[in-house]
Amino acid sequence: MPNRAILWVVCFLGLAVSLIGFQNCSTGYQTSSSSGNSAASSPSTLSSPVPGAPEAFTAGSAFNYALVQQQSQMVSVQLQDTNYLASSLARAVAINAKGLGFVSTVQDNDQNEANQIAIEACFAIGGSQPCALLAIAGNFAMNASDLNWSSSYSSAITSSTSVTGPNILFLPFADRGAAAYGYINAQSPKAMAISIDGTYMVASANGNFGTLTDSRKLATAQLNVPASDTEASRMALEMCEMTSKYLPCQLFALNKNVVLNPAHFNYMPVINYQPTTITAIPGISSAVFAANFAAGLSTMSYSYISADGDFGNNGTMTAAQSQCSTAQSISNSGTYACFEYAQGASPVSLIANLTAVKAHSLTTHCKVMPRTSCAAHAAVGCTGGTFYVVQNGIVQLSTCP
Repeated sequence: MPNRAILWVVCFLGLAVSLIGFQNCSTGYQTSSSSGNSAASSPSTLSSPVPGAPEAFTAGSAFNYALVQQQSQMVSVQLQDTNYLASSLARAVAINAKGLGFVSTVQDNDQNEANQIAIEACFAIGGSQPCALLAIAGNFAMNASDLNWSSSYSSAITSSTSVTGPNILFLPFADRGAAAYGYINAQSPKAMAISIDGTYMVASANGNFGTLTDSRKLATAQLNVPASDTEASRMALEMCEMTSKYLPCQLFALNKNVVLNPAHFNYMPVINYQPTTITAIPGISSAVFAANFAAGLSTMSYSYISADGDFGNNGTMTAAQSQCSTAQSISNSGTYACFEYAQGASPVSLIANLTAVKAHSLTTHCKVMPRTSCAAHAAVGCTGGTFYVVQNGIVQLSTCP
């Protein structure tokens, strides 16, 4: 019996020593793991998993954004807004080394199209940094420990090339050929503006056209067309910004050539969305403004416009709205509703009528899109939040008043 007691004591002491040794090893591993997690939580660094640790996910496994070390507000808000996991559409997620990126969903169920749009838009929204596909449809497209930046996407389009379907970024594949054909055959002066959400708008001397619109069907006397290259650029950008789901837009082409510089995207809205005076109207040419609006600014006439450049101005509200709506129905069967822009010389804020706000809500839009400053965010109604600001070409989160 005493011998058995001694044996139990020896066994107990041996077990205690083993546990202490294991605890010391375990503490060292936890320190390393904790350090790795700290780096992963930073929005500006790309961390590798702890050596020897199991991967959080593998290519082909079910997509779960919570498993991604390099998360961002930009991507998480888009995933929520598109209801990504539950969606049955072709869809993809592309990110850059900072975790910034774009979530694409396409209606025609073309997965290759969704993949291409995701990496193109990621390059623009993330500050012109190389991007790779994180997820395709409902699965991861890469391993957690193998973000393959060596095969990532950077836009190869250069300025001064001719407009062709394959070199028009962001658009659904079916729209790229149609947009190029229409643009090539449009009369100068002409310009094309595009948005990362696939919206495009063209202002040309024989009518304006773009996503779900074509004013070339209107009588010549009713056309709202540019008179110069400068005006074509302005009108194309303004109409694109009012019709796009994500603004600001980029000027893609002017007359015959591509002018977009993929390394320097536009992050500054071109429209004054909360005007206090009226010297011009977004999407409206100087000639149309002078002939149809200028005289009415001193009276209580009503001014109505559509996001794609249709208009109406009259002494009664119903007549002004009717003029605009009639032109709109000819242009595109009423896709872009006419809305009040001014009563006499008193303008109305554009913010509530932006397609971006209607499509995503202003809060969602503000949390996703980068702009040049907090003031640029405030210009489109984004105030009191954490938004992306571009400083020295770098996209980063800032707390804006």
